[in-house]
Amino acid sequence: MDVTKSCRALLAATDDSPEARHALGCALHLARDLGAKLYALYVIDSHAARSLGVHRQEGIREMAAEGKEAIQSLLRQAEELGVEAEGLLAEGRPGEEICRLAKHCRADIVVIGVKGKSLIEEALLGDVSRHVLHHAKQPVLVVRGEGHGQYGV
Repeated sequence: MDVTKSCRALLAATDDSPEARHALGCALHLARDLGAKLYALYVIDSHAARSLGVHRQEGIREMAAEGKEAIQSLLRQAEELGVEAEGLLAEGRPGEEICRLAKHCRADIVVIGVKGKSLIEEALLGDVSRHVLHHAKQPVLVVRGEGHGQYGV
């Protein structure tokens, strides 16, 4: 299958880290170039929030506010570029939610950012990236930091 000819939708996940913001920017431009819709997803990591104990709900509220802000920023950029985009906010384990929502949205490609500058860091993907690469039913585009080609790949 030639994904570039049949791509109607991309799902890009963010945790609002610099790497994820770069990946979102790449996904935005890729969606524009392909004429595809972009779903921007922020997952509130409720599993990680458990470690906050009695402050769990406060942490979830803060993550939700951060996620909404990240999605709104992306939607403004999408509008400027003329890209159809939709923001998604989910709660759960990020890797599982990315895979679940990619299927739900019928995404043709999943775009994720990854940290990594040294050979060791590049060899060891994060838990979320690894989960998505192993469990997503769609092709997964892993975007490295800036300075790695047109789309950062």
